[in-house]
Amino acid sequence: MAYEEVVQETVNMTGDPQRGAQLFEKLGCVKCHTVAKNEPLKGPFLGDITTRYGRPEIIESILRPSAKIAQGFITTTVETRDGTEYEGFIVRESGDTLELRNLAGAAIIPKKEIVKRGTIKLSIMPEGLFDKSTPGDLAAMLAYLKSLAPK
Repeated sequence: MAYEEVVQETVNMTGDPQRGAQLFEKLGCVKCHTVAKNEPLKGPFLGDITTRYGRPEIIESILRPSAKIAQGFITTTVETRDGTEYEGFIVRESGDTLELRNLAGAAIIPKKEIVKRGTIKLSIMPEGLFDKSTPGDLAAMLAYLKSLAPK
């Protein structure tokens, strides 16, 4: 199906939150996203995503992760004097250090050691995670994310 057709079919569809939770695990979303405040942060926190964004925006983020990258989650690349390469999003930056976080955790890099720094226009979230899924699966994921919202 074309992207627009998927959005149109899914946006008003009711999904099963339990099925969505299973998909969240199966597709590996849990590796990069936290859904509870007590979990160590990795990628964007999704526990309240449905209070901040509407269904069409969330669908776009899932199906086209590089279309709009949320502020603070632009991928930064860094190379240090010793040839070590880092990739992640900036958690904190001071005059002396840069802290990047990715799936592996956080790295604090002394700025005096950085020889190259740039950004990547693509989301760290891989494209195509839902390519083999149905609009019903996507609706289930949306229902699961909605179930996480604070009451």
